[in-house]
Amino acid sequence: HLLYALRDRCPDSHLVKMGTMGEYGTPDVEIPEGFFEIEYRGRRDTLPFPRNAGSWYHWSKVFDSGDVMYATRIWNLRSTDVMQGVIYGIRTPEITHDRLLTRFDFDETWGTALNRFIVQAILGLPITPYGKGGQTRGFIALEDSMQSLLLALAHPARAGEYRVFNQFDAAYSVNQLAETVAGIAREFGLSPTIEHPPDPRVEAEEHFYQPRHDHLAALGYRRSRELGDVVREIFRDLTRFRRRLEAKRAQVLPRTQWRAGAATAPRTE
Repeated sequence: HLLYALRDRCPDSHLVKMGTMGEYGTPDVEIPEGFFEIEYRGRRDTLPFPRNAGSWYHWSKVFDSGDVMYATRIWNLRSTDVMQGVIYGIRTPEITHDRLLTRFDFDETWGTALNRFIVQAILGLPITPYGKGGQTRGFIALEDSMQSLLLALAHPARAGEYRVFNQFDAAYSVNQLAETVAGIAREFGLSPTIEHPPDPRVEAEEHFYQPRHDHLAALGYRRSRELGDVVREIFRDLTRFRRRLEAKRAQVLPRTQWRAGAATAPRTE
């Protein structure tokens, strides 16, 4: 509906669509920003980089990206697809009152690993990177995410241009996140432990991960927040709301098994 509205009512408007770095998956090659050059059997071309998402949610974002790219091409629209990494943090300089705080997902289904680890440390639960803990993703602070979006809006795409920005600041493994959270938890007088339960998800537990993120830097993006500083800020906020966290204690540790209900291979004898 949005794409048709742009075509019919405001074709010169600049669409900034929120994609996700999860669209790419974890290929064993460098991840470009949307497009790459390929040579195959003596022919060369520039093509969209293949998507290989790791969840139904991320596949839905892949389909959105394809729709936007196609509509931009046939209707001469202006589109920027922001492949957003994992956002961390609950405050920006504009958030000065508790009623303005952002949502904070920390359950085992929807919560990010970093959020979950911080809550586990506060509640005295083991910090639980799944499996080997080598799962690596791109991360960016909430404040820097907003900086990136403002840069995209201030420098719109050309008519007929579909462009891709990989929006993240640094890549961390869940083991690195767990160690960071544990170290900062000790600063708050806590005694965290780290345990590695079997991975309930269907994913590579160790893998190569090297995405590019040059386009936003070319527009002037500069990091303003460090991971450790933001984690300390989250600890300070959440310790005030510990009673709310306690009420959700049962939702923090992993229970959902992604392979549950999977069909078994047919017998061949």
